[in-house]
Amino acid sequence: MRVNTMTQSLVILCGSLIAVVNATADEISQTWNSIRTMSATEASQAAAVDDKFVYGIGNTVVAKYDRKSGEGIAVSSGDATHLNSGFAWDGKLYCAHSNYPTNPERSEIKQLDPDSMRLTTFKEFGDFGGSLTWCVRQDDSWWCNFAKYGDQNGSTFLVKFDADWREQSRWSYPAEVIRQLGRYSLSGGVWRGRLLLVTGHDDPVLFRLRLPEHGNVLEFVDQQAAPFTGQGIATDPQSANLVGINRPKKQIIFARAEASLPQPRLPREQLLVYRGPNNEATPVKNRDDWQQRRDDIRRNMQLVMGPLPGLEKRCDLDVRVQEEVDLGSYVRRLITYQ
Repeated sequence: MRVNTMTQSLVILCGSLIAVVNATADEISQTWNSIRTMSATEASQAAAVDDKFVYGIGNTVVAKYDRKSGEGIAVSSGDATHLNSGFAWDGKLYCAHSNYPTNPERSEIKQLDPDSMRLTTFKEFGDFGGSLTWCVRQDDSWWCNFAKYGDQNGSTFLVKFDADWREQSRWSYPAEVIRQLGRYSLSGGVWRGRLLLVTGHDDPVLFRLRLPEHGNVLEFVDQQAAPFTGQGIATDPQSANLVGINRPKKQIIFARAEASLPQPRLPREQLLVYRGPNNEATPVKNRDDWQQRRDDIRRNMQLVMGPLPGLEKRCDLDVRVQEEVDLGSYVRRLITYQ
């Protein structure tokens, strides 16, 4: 009986260690390096790829290129106003599409047949509260991002639908991401393991996020340098690398992840320094600098104590002033709260 108990304990311990290793593997710090570029004049919005072809996605057309030679083959036909990111699935290419910047907003998913190169409407959303900028199929579910712009871009949201298009959940994006978007929004997204990688409009950055255990705000993990100028991205089914675009150069870019050097810990006794461009401790000089250090503190704190409670856990503090004393240059108050 003792041997069985010890064996059982070892099995549990090994399983726990494996779980820890797997959880950590998804979150290793990485940078993305270009391994191939292709000229594609149409690729102003996104790129996608399947086993045979590479696709350059523009506002109104999708161009098909030979994967090996890079030669242009065909351009799509069919109505399109504002195509966004696309992905290959089940022998077809699916592209997010909207009537942006027209109001009221209308969104849909366009389907491209690679043989006929005909664009047709696969799924209509109507006015869903935002412009569809990216969608992917993952684990028998559809994940769709509805973007807001300008002063409202913080209201951009992600929706999970089941295979029959019943809404299952929706999430908003963390402040660490939104404040870096300017007046634009999120243009691309793919799942990579348990983490969601999303791109903005024009910066060479991938934001890594995870679903929260509680609440409806996605959790910020980190951000990684990438060779794409924002816009739509897709996963290469042959290698699990990423494909995206450099809009100014009219290029499609294949990129591979490589482990980054570990970031040195910032001094805990010096709060007014943040991580500078070369990873060095840099003095805080303004509010934006302090916000970066605050995000770093918050992120590392949650690694130890777990995620902070969501908005649904907040309550009225019921603040009451028990005593107030005027001391001339300031007022001292004794307060209580729950």
